[in-house]
Amino acid sequence: MKSKWYFIVGIIVVISIPIYITYLNSYFCVWGCLPSTGTTLQSSTTNACLELTRANCNVPIDSIIIEDFDANKNGYANDADDTLFELCKKYYGIETESECKTKVCGCPDECIIKNPDPDGYLLKICKYLQEHKDTIIPNKNPNEYNIKEVEEGVYQDKNVLVIRLDCCFMGDLAYVDKETDEVIGFSPGDV
Repeated sequence: MKSKWYFIVGIIVVISIPIYITYLNSYFCVWGCLPSTGTTLQSSTTNACLELTRANCNVPIDSIIIEDFDANKNGYANDADDTLFELCKKYYGIETESECKTKVCGCPDECIIKNPDPDGYLLKICKYLQEHKDTIIPNKNPNEYNIKEVEEGVYQDKNVLVIRLDCCFMGDLAYVDKETDEVIGFSPGDV
């Protein structure tokens, strides 16, 4: 009789523990402040990234509040500290806004030019391509271009510098207005 009673109590305890932990986590953030019952870390991240991409990745990630996430473990989700930036730091080990945007949310890389760019043309071309990403598809990651040749020419009735980039057979071309020193066009070369 006693062993039967212990068996029943054991089953009740085993069933109760996950329910109790979920309850504690949702109200007191006991186990690392994971999103509470009914949501997952992935869905919270997805919702925050969706909000970021709707703004064309142009909002600070510390302004995006994540529902059901308590970064500072104060027992209150959705306060000013429960941001996408904090989520990236705590659960993905990412320390910079740029990395969070690109690695977690899939935003395009920021223009970080590692190749020599004494005149600043590679940076201007990269930014131009990001601004026109819906209409221009370059043959190479804009951060990785090198300049093969610069020559003078005419583009849309303006005197320009034609910058031949190092990608592909004919080379991708960027057109920089000589008056304003701004990129005004881009032509992907044949692959």
